[in-house]
Order: sequence, then structure tokens, then C-alpha cells
Amino acid sequence: MTIPTALSKSSPLMRQHLLFQLVAWSFFFVVDVLMLTTYEGASLSKVLRLACGVVITALISEGIWQAAKWIDWDPQAWLRLPVFVVMACLAGGVLAANLVLPIEQWLAVSGPEPRPPPSRWSALVVFHSMILLLWSVFATAFYFYDRARQAELERADFAAAAREAQLQSLRLQINPHFLFNSFATLRALVEINPELAREAITRLSGMMRYALQGASARTVALAEELEMVDSYLGIEGLRLADRLRVARDIAPDVGTLRVPPLCLQTLVENAVKFGAANRRGGGDVTVTARRAEGRLLLRVTNTGAMDAPSESTGLGLANLRARLAHLYRGAASLDLKADGPDRVVAELLLPLTPPAA
Repeated sequence: MTIPTALSKSSPLMRQHLLFQLVAWSFFFVVDVLMLTTYEGASLSKVLRLACGVVITALISEGIWQAAKWIDWDPQAWLRLPVFVVMACLAGGVLAANLVLPIEQWLAVSGPEPRPPPSRWSALVVFHSMILLLWSVFATAFYFYDRARQAELERADFAAAAREAQLQSLRLQINPHFLFNSFATLRALVEINPELAREAITRLSGMMRYALQGASARTVALAEELEMVDSYLGIEGLRLADRLRVARDIAPDVGTLRVPPLCLQTLVENAVKFGAANRRGGGDVTVTARRAEGRLLLRVTNTGAMDAPSESTGLGLANLRARLAHLYRGAASLDLKADGPDRVVAELLLPLTPPAA
């Protein structure tokens, strides 16, 4: 025999079950006392009898619960569950009567009331069997309700784990993409100017450290992301010189806001690659960060055209959109659009509060 999976790992279920037992049997006791007061008149010995009967029946019900829990019910065996419940409640009623009757006799001897008649035994069997059957109805309803709720929580946990695994996969995917572009820039610098290449390697080491840390972080401070962007633009500035013209418009109150790692860097990299680096006369790149309508606005504007020919696979922006969808569940947006004949704008809107884990 094995413990059913739905019950084997649920200490929360056990706590809820014990609470259910306490509430159920307290309710039965209060109802019994009220009925006794209404129809017979209460006395201390009668109340003690009821209390003893309720405690004994509660212990028997717990035994029935544990027996049902330890039986390995296969799908077809569940059809025999009602038979098991009825037989267990009848047996529990007999056991309760045999335990309660001596207590009642002792209370009668020590008190002014007469000794219980022999017919009292059969009445106790019927009474406690009916109470156990009534309890079984509530216990079964509680069990299936809690089982359904536990299954729903497990499904939610599995879904959250799947989302987190996919998000981690997306975060890891961006590192090879970033590395490929960075080493391509470094290779060009080695051929053009070895001295600048050494400076670029120093900057690149800091960028690599940030990128590797970002692989395990859901969000980073915007100030850290801006440092990464400055390092990247510094490397590209060494290669492109005056062909790359950079402007910044960063509000002073946004540095501590949380953003997905490499989100702004992806937009800036896209702007440089298809803007200044792709044009003989170079181009402008403007980075903006400010609050706008209760959200954080990150905007990167570059010289270029939406329909300019390129060999891009679109991995960077596609990856960023997927990460935003997983992190913010539709509360963030990324828009890439033309702003005139020779200007492209990428706008990223993020909630001010970081995404829940």
C-alpha cells in the first residue's frame, strides 16, 4: 500500500485537515449542547457525556481518515469508497458506543442520574454512526475541494517554473549575440589601430562582466545599464571616430529604477549597427531616459531608415520583446518606427515597479 500522491506531500493539507476537524467537532458539540438545553435541560454530567462522546467520535473519525489516506485507491477502487465509508462509520459507531457507555455509567453512578438502560447501547451506536456519516460527507467534500485547489497550485507552480526557465534561456541567448557583435568590433579595431584595440579590450572586459551578471538577474538598476551603454558607445566611438555622434538626455531621477539587463544596450547596439556604422557619413544616436505617464520611457533615436538593406536576423529585438512579455505580462511595450525620412526611433516603456519574481 502506498500513500496517494495528492496527500503524501501536503503538510499544508494536514494543517488544514486538523483545523477542519477542530471546527467540525466543535460545531457538533455546540449543536448537541443547544439541543440538550432545549429538549432535556442541561446538567454537568450530561454536558460531560456529550463532551466525552464528541472527543471519542473525533478520534475515531481521525482513524477512518488515516485509514482511507493510506489505502492505495486506484481509479476503479474509488467506486468502492462509499462502501468503505459506510462500513467504517458503522464500525466506528459500535466502537464509540462501547467506549462511551462505560463513561456514562460511571457518570451516572457518581451523579444523581440513574444508570443507563441496556437499550442505550443501540441508541449510541445509531447516534455515533450517523454523526460519523455526516462528518464523512463534509470530510469528503473538504478533501476533494482541497485536492482540486492543490492541483491548481501545482499547475501554477509548474507554469511559473516553465516561464522562469524560458526567461533564463532568453537571457542566456543574448550573451552569444552580444559577444559576436563585440568581437566583430574588436577585430576591426585590431586591424585599424592596435593601441585603441587594447583600450577597447579593457572596456570589453567590463562589459563582459556586466553581461555575465545579467544572465542571472531579472532586473538591474538603470544606472548600471547606462554604464554598460557608455562602455559600448566608447568602443564603437574608438572604431567609428567622428562618424558616431552621441547625445544623452537622462533625467536625474531614473537611475535607481529597475530595468531588464541589456535592454537599453540592445536598442543602442541596433541604432549604431544600422545607423552610423552603416552609413559613409556616419550618424547621430540620442539616448533618452525619463518618466512618462507613470512609466519609464527609454528612447533611442538614430540616423537611418527602416527599410535600409541589412543582413540582420532580428535576434536582438525579438529576444528583448520575448523577455519583456515574460517579465511584465503585457505591461511593457517596445515600438520601433520611422520618424521622418532619415530617422528611426525605438521606444521602450516599462512599469516603474519591478516585475514580480
